[in-house]
Amino acid sequence: MPDDASDLKRLLLELYRSGRPLFDELQWEFESARWKELLAYAVAVNAKLELGFARDLVETLDRLKLTSAAALATISAADLWLVEQIALRAGCDPESARLALDALTGCSKAVNAEHGGLIQRFLRKHGDAMVGELEASLAAAGLPPAAARKTGALWLQNVANIPVLLPQDAYVQSFCAEHDVTPEALVATADELDLNVGLLDDLLALEAAASVESDSPPRGTP
Repeated sequence: MPDDASDLKRLLLELYRSGRPLFDELQWEFESARWKELLAYAVAVNAKLELGFARDLVETLDRLKLTSAAALATISAADLWLVEQIALRAGCDPESARLALDALTGCSKAVNAEHGGLIQRFLRKHGDAMVGELEASLAAAGLPPAAARKTGALWLQNVANIPVLLPQDAYVQSFCAEHDVTPEALVATADELDLNVGLLDDLLALEAAASVESDSPPRGTP
C-alpha cells in the first residue's frame, strides 16, 4: 500500500512505463498539451495571428516554463516583460503582443480560479455529466445501467478524448483495494503527473487483465 502521495505517484509512473508501449498514440496523452492548445487558440483569436505562429510562441514560452495556468495567472512584472519581448522578437507588432499577453493571462486567470489551474477538470466535470446523461438514455432504452454507463464513458473517452474515469469499474475497484487508495486519489495523482485519465483507465484495465492471466493455470492443467 502506498504510504503517501509520492508512493502512489511512483506506482502510477511504473504502471505507465510498463503499459504505455502496448497502446497506440493518444492525441492528448498529457494534459499540458491540451492546455497549450487552448492558449494557442486564445492568442491566435485575440491577437489575430496565424494559429501556427501562436503555437510556436506558446512552445517558446513552454520551454521557459511560463505556460502553466498558475504561472501565467500570477506572472511577475519581469516575466511579463520577458513574454512581451519574446512576442515582439517573434514578429508581433506592439499591439498584437499586448493582445497575446491579454489572452495568455486571461485564460490562465479563469482556469486557475475556477478549475485549480487544470483545464482537464473542466472537461471531466462536463464529461461526467455527459456519461450520466448517456447512461440514463441508454438504460431507458433497455441496456443494463452498468453497461449503459460503461458504454457512455468509453465512447466519450475515445471519440471526444474526454478525461473521465469510472470508479465503479471492477478493475478500478480492484486496483484501489489492492493498494489501499481511493479513485479520487487516482484521479488527483494522474492530474499531478499530467496524465490523461482516459489512458490511466486503459492502463488499469491492462493491469487487471495481466493479473488474471498470471493467476490462470497453464493450458492443459487438470
